[in-house]
Amino acid sequence: MIQEAPALPAYPPLPKAQPKPELRVAEEQHSPGLFGWRSTAGFGTIEAAVLCLYVTVLAIALRVHEPWGDEAQAWLIARDSSFWNIFRTRLHYEGAPLLWHTLLHVAAVLHVPWAAIPYLSGVVAVAGIYVLLRWSPFPLAVRALLPFTFFLQYQYAAVARSYVFFPLLLFAMCALYSTRKRHVVAFAVVAGLFVNLSLHGMVIGSVLVALYAWKLRMEYLRRRASRLVFVVPFPKRKQMMTAAALFFAMWAAAIYVAIPAPDVTFAVGDAVKDGAVHRTLVSLIGELPGKPVVPDPPPPPPPKPMKTVLQKAAYVAPPPPHPVLYRHPLDWLTWQSMNPPGGAGPVFADVADNVLTILSEITWPVSRSNVIACVFVFLWLVWMAARGRLLLALPWAAVIVVGSVLWVADHHGGMYLITMLACAWMAARGGRHAPAPWLERSFTVALLVICGIQIGWSFTSVRNDVRGAYDPGHATALYLQEHPIAGETAAFHFQTTSIQPYFQHNPFFNMPASYWVWSRNVDADGHYKQTLAQHPARVVYAVEFLGDGSMRNQWTQRNVVDGAIHDAIYDALLSRGYREKARFCGRRFSRMGDSYRVCDFVMEPMARGRWWRRGIRAAWPIRKNPHPSHSFVPVGFEAS
Repeated sequence: MIQEAPALPAYPPLPKAQPKPELRVAEEQHSPGLFGWRSTAGFGTIEAAVLCLYVTVLAIALRVHEPWGDEAQAWLIARDSSFWNIFRTRLHYEGAPLLWHTLLHVAAVLHVPWAAIPYLSGVVAVAGIYVLLRWSPFPLAVRALLPFTFFLQYQYAAVARSYVFFPLLLFAMCALYSTRKRHVVAFAVVAGLFVNLSLHGMVIGSVLVALYAWKLRMEYLRRRASRLVFVVPFPKRKQMMTAAALFFAMWAAAIYVAIPAPDVTFAVGDAVKDGAVHRTLVSLIGELPGKPVVPDPPPPPPPKPMKTVLQKAAYVAPPPPHPVLYRHPLDWLTWQSMNPPGGAGPVFADVADNVLTILSEITWPVSRSNVIACVFVFLWLVWMAARGRLLLALPWAAVIVVGSVLWVADHHGGMYLITMLACAWMAARGGRHAPAPWLERSFTVALLVICGIQIGWSFTSVRNDVRGAYDPGHATALYLQEHPIAGETAAFHFQTTSIQPYFQHNPFFNMPASYWVWSRNVDADGHYKQTLAQHPARVVYAVEFLGDGSMRNQWTQRNVVDGAIHDAIYDALLSRGYREKARFCGRRFSRMGDSYRVCDFVMEPMARGRWWRRGIRAAWPIRKNPHPSHSFVPVGFEAS
């Protein structure tokens, strides 16, 4: 007989598993708070609110912004040229790679109107801010303020130029550089697009690719020497070869379109006239526009007093050319760089000019105060060194040197600051060491201070754009359309290009195309005498002045703005009886002021009768800027 087994005693239910202390510590480490640097990517409610506010401010700026000549030039080339013509010929006269013109050409083929191009630029800018908010390691307070800084909110967002791609592509490269899994093909594609952005993108992208390749090599050697099994696999040889082929193909395309045409009015001197170099350039870019024509000679310079032998042998410092000079010690260096015959010689002048340019490139995009800018750059370098990633500052140093040697303008300055942020991004995610707490806090505070300063720049620029005109091209085009005239109209100077997008056809008979052709063979300014000999019924004359916030004046007054017109074309217009009929002005807002001021003058010939002797200028109405408080009236153009 089988006996039943005794019943098992009832045990109390098991308590719920509690999280281990180390897991709670890990969760706390992934929540760094408002001022802590984060180690993982994420996009939460605060980031979404920041992005919505950014889009709102950008929409206001895009609604009121008037595109200037460079914005119009790229659009006109894309609208009126085939892709093959853009790639083979046109870009050799522009000094710009292919990316932006390709996007604009696609938009033109799809019949996107000129008025929608700024919003296309805004979409690219918003995408860059999304990448910044989602993947950057900066503290939450910094991430919330960075999108509203001047270059990210206004200069590289509201102004529709190729530089709107700079934050998006550079931030994408930083995100790919910092991931544990090596997406080498994606990194190569983004880097290839980046080098097709501009000269600065070419330099920064090439250095970043070299650093990334060095990082992959060191990781491969470390894995090869180790016996551990790694969870994340290393890229295969096929992926590496594909990535290298893609990048070098796009890099070669950027180099090809950067080759200057032999007849371009910049970047190539008179040495390239004929021979093997000339024939090679012509074969690369195709047929040149027009036939070689000798332009009108410029007026002779004023005679200079002869120096004695003693003055030539000894150093005789001439008096300053303007009372603003010699106000602090650096003005002496400025005088040497601007006056080599009276200073220490041309070699020292070049060195002095390069030193001042480099100092301006470093500090101008950071702050108007050189002290604040230098402290920030110093803290940034010390913080990078403390993390053991000072080598990642090479892209910033390389583009600074290239800009000082080749060419730098005020709107290029933002790329230097954004490159510094990108270097800090990569150093924070891949640093060998953790910096001291005081250094981490100091650098975070410095970032917040710079963000606060630049938010003021953004507010001022957007407010000025709402109240005033960024460029006079739109107002001038409306005037020409509302006041037609019997006869032909001529235009002089590149700034008149901003008028062209508002016309279906080229309104100026002396222009070979709607866009400005940077060729000596068809230079409208160089052949002004032939144009005026045809007695145009109307002339649009544009003039550009440096503003009060120029980069060259960051450390000392190297550019003195006197507001006078020093131009042979203007003198020829006055001598032939042309007088001002209307005037439109704009300011290219930058920081707390402006970098350039542009005016379009609509001029028509006056009859030489008794009205001429009595002063006919007073009898003609002056078309004012719709915002007089923001119009710039240079010396010599005051209304009678």
